[in-house]
This record gives sequence, C-alpha cells and structure tokens, in this order.
Amino acid sequence: MDEWQRSISVNVIGIAKYAVQSMKKHVRGAIVNLGSIFAVIAQPEFTAHSATKPAILQITRNMALDFAPFNIRVNCVCPGAILTPTLERYAQQKGMTMPEVLAAWAPAHLLNRLGEPRAIANAILFLLPNRHPSSQGQRPEAQYGSES
Repeated sequence: MDEWQRSISVNVIGIAKYAVQSMKKHVRGAIVNLGSIFAVIAQPEFTAHSATKPAILQITRNMALDFAPFNIRVNCVCPGAILTPTLERYAQQKGMTMPEVLAAWAPAHLLNRLGEPRAIANAILFLLPNRHPSSQGQRPEAQYGSES
C-alpha cells in the first residue's frame, strides 16, 4: 500500500499545485508534466507506478483546457525506458547487471537502445514558450520506438 500511496501522492496530487497560481497572475506560462510510456502501454511488475501515468495525461489535458484562458500552455512528455539511477535500482532489485537489463530491454525498442536523460530534457525544452508556442495538451513520446 505504501508504494501505491507514494505513487499517487507524487505523480497525481503533486502536479503543478503551486506554480499555476503565480502563472495566472502573470497571465502566461508553460507547464510540462512528466508522464511515461506506461500511460499508454502496460508493463509487468509496475502496477502502482503505471496506474498513475494515465492520470497525469488526463490532468495535463484538463489543465490545458482550464488554463488556456490565462495563456498558460500545459503539455506532458512521456518517456520510455531511460538510463537513470531508477533503472539502476530496478536492476539491483532484480539481481541484474545494467548490461543484462540493456540486453533484455533494448530489443523492444526500434532503435535497439534505451533513452538518455538528455533526450527527455530536449523534449521538455522543445515545449517551452519560445520554442513551440502553439502546443497545448500534447504528449510527445520520447521512447525510441517501444510502442511500435
């Protein structure tokens, strides 16, 4: 239950709770929520985490509608498997080395590799006001073809 409660608290309840008030006063802004490919595909052994990801997408869509009159754009980036410390912890929990994880997971991606954090940062930067001022309620996926 703790895993469920933490996932819901962090991924659903905490989204943009405080930033919006300041943006409304200035009548402008951009919010980029961080979702996951788990919002649109299922993955074994990630139930609590995955259950919150579609909620992030729906919150993004609703926020996009609610805050458009204030010139606040809201989008969501949905990465796939990314080479991060979280993936390293997962490997350790499963008794796997990172090369074993890469060998098991990379073939599920069209480019036969997992994502880099820089790619996700670039997707987020793309959605900021000066780079892509007309996006609203979108969910670009940075997941190297794992859904194809």
